[in-house]
Parts: sequence; structure tokens; C-alpha cells
Amino acid sequence: MIALKSVIVLLSSNFGLTGAILTSSISEAQGFSKRLIAALEDNGIKASATVVARHFNSHNRSDKTLTPHAVRNWLLGNVMPRQEHLRVLSNWLKVSPDHLRFGKSQANTPLFQSNGVEHEVSFEDQEFLDKYFTLTAAQKSVVRSVANFPGNS
Repeated sequence: MIALKSVIVLLSSNFGLTGAILTSSISEAQGFSKRLIAALEDNGIKASATVVARHFNSHNRSDKTLTPHAVRNWLLGNVMPRQEHLRVLSNWLKVSPDHLRFGKSQANTPLFQSNGVEHEVSFEDQEFLDKYFTLTAAQKSVVRSVANFPGNS
């Protein structure tokens, strides 16, 4: 982290860059790091670069593997992952990509209103609904009957 700050100071002084853009990127990466570590802990996974890289690669459908060095930079809050990596992380850790990247906010969390009460729609709920909507009418009827929803045929 000290080296990264030195690079920022060097760039700022030598090229007249404003530190606001670079500082913003660093603080985003640090926020991401905290949320990633929390999601790992919530899933019972040690926040170790080697452990995370191994798990990540087992969930990644791409031919390209992720190195522990790249993961270490995420965990230290030095860099943000690319969007494709963010998607793999979110699917694997069952959190929304928006939450990992930006943190929890009303704008990022879909709401569902029932009986005058607003409920947050979790990533798992969204995933379930996505799968539900791909079912045939007969399959949806079975799901509703299992859940004992009213209005089943």
C-alpha cells in the first residue's frame, strides 16, 4: 500500500494529476476489499489469497485462471476486479455484484412491496425468480403447490 501511495504522489507531482480520481479508485478498492472479506467469512471461507484463488478458479467457467497474486491485491484493497471476475465472485459467494462493488444502498437493492411492507429482494431471491420464470406453466404449478401458495390449479 505504501508503494501505491508513493506512485500516486509521484504521478501527481510529475504529471500534475489531481489526486481525487486516484484516491477515489483506491477508496473504492478498499471498500470492495472489506465487502469481499465479509462475503468470504459469511460463506465460511478463509480470506487467504491462495484459498480464494483456488475456490474462484473452481467456479470460473473461463479457461483463464486467477493467480493468488491478483486475489491478494483484491484482499489488500489495491485494485478492483474486472467485471467478469466480479460476476464469478457474486455467483460463487451469493451476493449481488452491485453490493460487492458499491456496497449496500437503497438504489442497488430491489424492493418488493407486500401488504404495505417493503421487503428487500436478496440475490438468492433474484436468482430463484430468474430460474422460476424459465419454467413451463406446469412446472410453475408444481412449485406453487410445494410452496402451498393460494390460487393453485
